[in-house]
Amino acid sequence: APPAVGATVPFEGCVRKKDIEGGNCLVVTTDGVTFDVTAGKSVLKVDQYAAGTGVVTDKVGICMTGPILEQIRLDAKQPDKECTQQ
Repeated sequence: APPAVGATVPFEGCVRKKDIEGGNCLVVTTDGVTFDVTAGKSVLKVDQYAAGTGVVTDKVGICMTGPILEQIRLDAKQPDKECTQQ
């Protein structure tokens, strides 16, 4: 089941850019769920392996990717993992 609106959920994975009309989206796939983490673009970099949390919103974004997370916070200690360039 999708996470509840207002819930703080963890995410971990490679930050990927998804080019769509009207802008760039940032997405992270965690345990088979792809989150829209575009709201975290000030702290996330494309192709970075990132771990953190976000708050689920009920907004519909232009990314059409899955639950939109806001209030994105990176964990103090990041996993020592690399992502391949895509």
